Amino acid sequence: MGWIYTYLVIQFLCQLALLVPALVGARVVFRGASFGTSLALLFLVRGKGLYPNLVRSVMVGVLLVLTMSWMNHEGEGLLGASAHWLFQLSIMAPLFWVARLKITPQGLQRVVLILWGFYAASAATGVLQATYPGRFQPPVSIIYTERGKSQIDALSIQLSSGDWIVRPMGLTDLPAGAGVGGFYAVLLGVGVFLVRPFFGARVAAVATMLAGAVAVYLCQTRALVIMLGVCLIALIVISGATGKMSRTLTIASMVFVVGAVGFIRAVALGGDAVTGRLASLVAKDAGSVYYTNRGMFMEYTLTELLPQHPIGIGLGRWGMMNHYFGDPTRSLWVEVQWTGWLYDGGILMMMLYPLALCLTTYTAAMIAFRVRDSAVSTWATIIFSYDVGALALSFSYPNFAATVGIEFWLINALLLQTAGWLGLIPGSAPAATNPVLRSPGVPGR
Repeated sequence: MGWIYTYLVIQFLCQLALLVPALVGARVVFRGASFGTSLALLFLVRGKGLYPNLVRSVMVGVLLVLTMSWMNHEGEGLLGASAHWLFQLSIMAPLFWVARLKITPQGLQRVVLILWGFYAASAATGVLQATYPGRFQPPVSIIYTERGKSQIDALSIQLSSGDWIVRPMGLTDLPAGAGVGGFYAVLLGVGVFLVRPFFGARVAAVATMLAGAVAVYLCQTRALVIMLGVCLIALIVISGATGKMSRTLTIASMVFVVGAVGFIRAVALGGDAVTGRLASLVAKDAGSVYYTNRGMFMEYTLTELLPQHPIGIGLGRWGMMNHYFGDPTRSLWVEVQWTGWLYDGGILMMMLYPLALCLTTYTAAMIAFRVRDSAVSTWATIIFSYDVGALALSFSYPNFAATVGIEFWLINALLLQTAGWLGLIPGSAPAATNPVLRSPGVPGR
């Protein structure tokens, strides 16, 4: 577990370094270190995968497709294509280097609690930034300041007090960055409330969930609101499916109360800026709202781009790797992850990557249904709902081209290793004799 803790410390330090005004000019260094650390651990963590894993096999296929696309002459040349290949490898790297570590259920829980604590602090900081305008405010990323005042104004909101602020950034340098912390604070907070891993856990969980909900509302990132909603619905559904009705009612009640109280507090701080933005989600039917905001990009990807580029368009043509290492005049815009998958590897990439996501989601559900231990089962249901939300978010945002993609593979790699330790993966252990497991087909109570 030492490697996991080292990785998390480096990630958090790189993130916090961006809040220091004197280090703003070194943003590329710190952001690069976040991805570079994940990549470096592929070589620093010795050994081979402890348990067989179908998800890793599928992702090896993804790497092969990326390698073929690296040779595509339409790509961004040797430097740009190589940088993009390494960037994508760094995102999925935890799936491979974590596989060499022995992860117990207790180890999984400790890592989840660390993530919860950091992101809850980010969400709380975002709420403070809206409560006390001008205070607790870090410098805005140079990526936005270089685009001029109009870009900053577009990412600002007017509070009910009349003050204008950049959408709460939390412990990031990105406008609306506190929303990501809020998402994790709410979702992981449910698990903390149910598992009660330390004294006062329920009070802390409720407090951070409320702060998280307020941060998500204030940041006005509609894709994040929808993802959180999808995750919570999936959590309630799978909890009910396991037969634990009391827990299901607890989750549903808590989600309703936190959502309502958080919304009231967010409106008190943000006023019309909050209600107006969120009202657009229910202004029309769900299909029309999605099509107007993101569905048109999916339609264009499937009906126009896919027939034109069935094997992709090469690497380095979109995203930050094009910004840093490519030709901006050849840059392609990606609004949803599926467009990015198409550019990177055509139809093969659009089949293999989602297949890997579905397999990780299935593994989480399998653990939730088969493990007797209440804590392990709870965290599995939380991660299952997180996986469902991540897959849903891919239709609205390129989430596997950012640090949230690394976190997805880290959390799921830990869960897969836990499944191996429990004997739930064929060939890893005699699962039938493991007292932690239920008999196949027996639902939870």
